[in-house]
Amino acid sequence: MLQVIAFACLAAGAAGQDQSTAACNATSCTTGSMFLQAHQERVKPAIATLRTGFMSMWSGTVVGGSCEYANDKSGALNSPAATSPYISGKVYCAADSALYAAGASCGSCWRVSYDGSPATESGQPGSMVIQIVGSGSPNTFECHLTAFQQITRATSGVFPVTYESVGCETGSQGGVATVLDGNNAWYTKVIFSNLPDAVVGASMMVKDRVYTMSRVSGATWQANTGGQSGSVSFSVSLGDGSTVQFDSCFSSWPVATGEYCSTDAEFPMPSPAPVPMPVPMPMPLPTPVPAPMPVPPALPVQCSAAGEDCRNTKCCTAAGYDCYEKDQYWASCRQSCIPGINPLDPPEYQTPWTCARLDGSLPAPTPTLSPSPVPSPAPSSMPSPVPSPGTSPMLNPNPILSADAFTTDTIGSSLNRLSEFVVQLTDQPVQGSAARAVHSSGGAAGGVVSEGQGYGLLLAGVAFASLDSSNSKWEQTGDLAYEMFLGWRRMCELSASSGSCQDDEGFKCGGGNYPCLPHWKFGDDLTSVIGKGAAPDGDADALAGMLLAVMAARRTSSQPTWLDEMGRWTYETCVQFYESSTISSPTGSHRIVKLGSCWGGWGNDGQNPSYHAPGVYRMCKHYMEAFDNEFGASNSEGDDYKSKWETLIDTSYKMFHAVQCPSTGLITNWAKISEAGEQLTASTGFSGSGTPGAEYGAEASRAVWRVALDYLLFPAEAGSDAAAFLRPVTAQLETKESSGTWSDNLDIDGYCLVESIHDSWSWNMFMAGPTFSALVSPAGLTEGRQQQLADSAGARVASSSIRDYYSGSWIAISTMTLNGDLSKAALNAGLMTSQGSSSLSTSPAPPARATTRTTTTSTIRKDFSAVNGGSHRVCRGSTHNDNSNSFYSVVKATSLDACKEACEATSACVGIEFKSPRCEVWTRTEGIQATRSLAGYTCLRYGEAVVERQGSFAPVDGGSGRACRGASSTDNLGSYYQLLRLSSEEACQSSCRQLENCKGIEWSYGRCEMWTRTGGIEATRPVPGFKCLRFVEVVED
Repeated sequence: MLQVIAFACLAAGAAGQDQSTAACNATSCTTGSMFLQAHQERVKPAIATLRTGFMSMWSGTVVGGSCEYANDKSGALNSPAATSPYISGKVYCAADSALYAAGASCGSCWRVSYDGSPATESGQPGSMVIQIVGSGSPNTFECHLTAFQQITRATSGVFPVTYESVGCETGSQGGVATVLDGNNAWYTKVIFSNLPDAVVGASMMVKDRVYTMSRVSGATWQANTGGQSGSVSFSVSLGDGSTVQFDSCFSSWPVATGEYCSTDAEFPMPSPAPVPMPVPMPMPLPTPVPAPMPVPPALPVQCSAAGEDCRNTKCCTAAGYDCYEKDQYWASCRQSCIPGINPLDPPEYQTPWTCARLDGSLPAPTPTLSPSPVPSPAPSSMPSPVPSPGTSPMLNPNPILSADAFTTDTIGSSLNRLSEFVVQLTDQPVQGSAARAVHSSGGAAGGVVSEGQGYGLLLAGVAFASLDSSNSKWEQTGDLAYEMFLGWRRMCELSASSGSCQDDEGFKCGGGNYPCLPHWKFGDDLTSVIGKGAAPDGDADALAGMLLAVMAARRTSSQPTWLDEMGRWTYETCVQFYESSTISSPTGSHRIVKLGSCWGGWGNDGQNPSYHAPGVYRMCKHYMEAFDNEFGASNSEGDDYKSKWETLIDTSYKMFHAVQCPSTGLITNWAKISEAGEQLTASTGFSGSGTPGAEYGAEASRAVWRVALDYLLFPAEAGSDAAAFLRPVTAQLETKESSGTWSDNLDIDGYCLVESIHDSWSWNMFMAGPTFSALVSPAGLTEGRQQQLADSAGARVASSSIRDYYSGSWIAISTMTLNGDLSKAALNAGLMTSQGSSSLSTSPAPPARATTRTTTTSTIRKDFSAVNGGSHRVCRGSTHNDNSNSFYSVVKATSLDACKEACEATSACVGIEFKSPRCEVWTRTEGIQATRSLAGYTCLRYGEAVVERQGSFAPVDGGSGRACRGASSTDNLGSYYQLLRLSSEEACQSSCRQLENCKGIEWSYGRCEMWTRTGGIEATRPVPGFKCLRFVEVVED
């Protein structure tokens, strides 16, 4: 046995273990190697022995445990490192110093058993596999009450136990690597979790250099990376002798604290849902045998998900899972199985497992336990996130999906940034209230300002709306949005006494008792007003958060308790904003946002272009139309306000056009706006809040994001106006980036209004964050180059931490904008859908022909076509991270042709994703609309293949510099066209030729509108960079 001990110590040293743990002197090998010795015995079962020790009950929790899986600073139980099923199931223990081995046992699993021997308290025999998450136990194990009761059937006392090392069950996302000390290219600290065993060695590779990591303490590992930058991978050695690779973990380095990756992030498995326990059925009576008939090809086997009964399929959807038999009535997809009773099964279902692998194999060699699903009387399906028609109205009557928007993974997680924002900048200062306040700093700020509170409500609202209701963090994030709303509501209530400048229009909120737009500044304790008058920038951001949260919540079956309260306040705020914060022009033809409810407007009264938020105004327009019968003064109030909101939106874009420099895309912080017939003019000579009027700075840069917001929420309605504004911004950004490095200077055109640029724009996140938002809209660059820019921008934002409210807010906002979550929030809120004629794709999906006609076309047939190149791509729904398992079924296929055959045998098949032997047969109604890069996979679309119609394209009103319209220059409904992202005008024309009812195209730098309006294209509007062409078809007799 001494030889085994020495071997274990040497192995640990070779694996790169901390020297204090691995040193092989007599003392350390005797007291510090118990963990390693037990693992050697598990690897070599011939010498395996049960160990004896004692167990007591742990009154603490994993939060704060020395292994640091649920460190308070990393989000506690919300930390990515706390995803082990043992942590979520509270089946964990602390260990004594010998077994803990200076952290070497962190994450290891042990079968702990009690045989009924005398103890300090009475108990009953039991057994369970636990995971070590901490140290400091006075006995061998000190276990959470859940595990302690399962093992002893007692609630306190010290019990003699036996224990042996076993492998760990892991969560479906695979191993997780979480950065605990980030934003530093020279040093990092990382924790590895949700692995089959404890980590005994680790290394990281940055670009092409490998760095050996050493244990810091617990389960954390450190490395000095010498300032290196580039993509990052990790290699982790486990106590069972295996190695886990985190390939391409991060695309750039360094990354922010809290960023993480997993070994199976591309294919997350659903949580096991309750399923029925089958009942034996009587043998059916024999039936007559019919005459032989041709046998159709057998349909492919549909594999089962984790937690499902797999007796019939005998295969599982996820790699690493096999179908194990419990008895003749039940089998389940699991990673491994031990014959006998599984103590993690609910007590009423603790009958023995045979653990026969139903493909005929023997049980897996690694003995680990996992709970089987709780049987229920009958199958139950998960509720659909979208209720049946009539439950909640579609808020956008002309929906379309913005799948052409660019996104990037390099910028990181929205929920991580939201958590960082909440921890750093917020508290709940009002005793007895859940109201949450966002504390500001710098400039004219300090205390709680409406701008900062608006950012908080925006961030929480977007994060909540972006989550599916089945997400484990959906309810928690919704509660956070409500806390932010309560803080906002309290600010409104404190603003009722005087000075709100909303008295003339009448208070609209709280039954008419409160103004819906709060004063702009309050004390940190939210009990006193410091600065009076509303600020429309913060008001619009708060409205955006409320609107998205409410609209998304209304479309779920699990509607939160706060929905009606926030829903009514949101409606009333839309009305108050229009009435109190906007003002008509002298001619009455335009309406513009003021500088606040008390000041600003036209001419010398001054303007801040960045206060204008056309996307928010569109949301209010649709929200009021949808819910005026529930919240409005009349059932027609929404219809009455529709044209009012449209005038405000139209004025906003005319104002943007007047202040923007067409060569650089930049605008000024402040301006004076006047009418000039149907257009607007702008001049400088006005300033506010201490920022230079003719500068592109902290104020002006926000306008870029507010236009990007309109583009993402309403790609059909905002379409050409938003894209035309964002395009020159992106064109300038393209010249400022090289190999991940951004220039500190932006260009100034002496013929425009902008005279200066705020210093170090690319490092000041209050400028870089919103400016980078322009990259979501295609701008005429090659797709590869614009994606490169988005990735580089994401990496720059990800390198920053949230430390103050202004820069920190824009770090979080730009994260949600560039990673695609803002688009997903819009989709979940019902602002966009991929159904109907407004579906967006990378190639056209022509509808079935409704009439018979004689043309030069040939017979329609179905065929497979590559999506975004097809090779090394995985299929996605509306965006690159939209991958619901309801979109497809998984079958076994040993070749691409076999996968195609499985698709052809499925009537609703719209495409396939293939990597042998895994074949996804996609049946999503809207088809495959996006992809994501992943080596070894192939994504193909399946649909009708048609030939092109004959004809020519004729310019409308000159064609160049014109955007297509319907009956008038302002008639631009999203239902008039299909929107595609294509590489050339020729491809756009070809797509129109393939679509039978296409009347013409609008083309602009990768953006292709195929017009299908019954009356065709009857008008245009002047928009630089666009082209409008009418298709004139030649039909043979």
